[in-house]
Amino acid sequence: MYQKIKKLGESIRGLYSLPTGKLLYLSILIPTVLIAFFAVVVALTGGGHEFKEEAREIPMLGILAAAVQTFGRIIIAYIFAVIFSVTLAIFTVRSPRTEKVLLPIIDILQSVPILAFFPILVFLFVQFGLFNLAAIVVFFFTMLWMMTFSLIGGLKIIPREILSMSKVFNFSKYQYIRHIIIPAITPQLVTASILAWSQSWNIAIVAEVLHTYLPVGSTVRDLPGIGSELVKAITDGNTYIFLAAVTVMIIFIAIINIFIWQNLLNYAQKFRFE
Repeated sequence: MYQKIKKLGESIRGLYSLPTGKLLYLSILIPTVLIAFFAVVVALTGGGHEFKEEAREIPMLGILAAAVQTFGRIIIAYIFAVIFSVTLAIFTVRSPRTEKVLLPIIDILQSVPILAFFPILVFLFVQFGLFNLAAIVVFFFTMLWMMTFSLIGGLKIIPREILSMSKVFNFSKYQYIRHIIIPAITPQLVTASILAWSQSWNIAIVAEVLHTYLPVGSTVRDLPGIGSELVKAITDGNTYIFLAAVTVMIIFIAIINIFIWQNLLNYAQKFRFE
């Protein structure tokens, strides 16, 4: 027991001996990760309305709660978008035949605005009480096609020498994906993620305002989130809440961009083919 406490003390001392820049980075990153985890839990459990109502007694706290809930929905959508986009991109370029068939289909699907199908999605999900899922699906498709095209581009620029090397050394499918595909698409994945993430914050204003897509007289409430908070502030003519919500959203975006995406962007540079 004493040894464990001693090791813990040494770890804490080691943390505070880090350079100021790294210490600042960790002091922002760790709370951001915890907030992200909490946001995902709130989004999955559907406890959004209660969470927001409890926080609404203090306006700024209510806005922060709304931003956290939007954050959670975007994270869930992003995880699935990464999984599906990587799989779809690899499957598309596996052979000239599949590329010839799938690439035009993906291009057409990308050109069709997801918001054109949003009323149908809302109506279907509302029947089962899956309000959060309606917004998550919109975020998902907002990210999916953009990321897929970027990843396809990354796979197309893999040098022939690298591909030949995998055949010479008789790579298994796992080794091929682990040592060639993943490194090759990492720069494009990070770049596409930044763009997709930004687009999701923009679409939140639409994805969380459910009542506009349902028949008049429907009792369904808007999803608690920064998007619905902005729309409500505009409708009520509440400039203070509107500006506060915009400020909180900018702060969230800036923190994620500076402490996560920029670091990943720098890390991804080592995987570029020169």
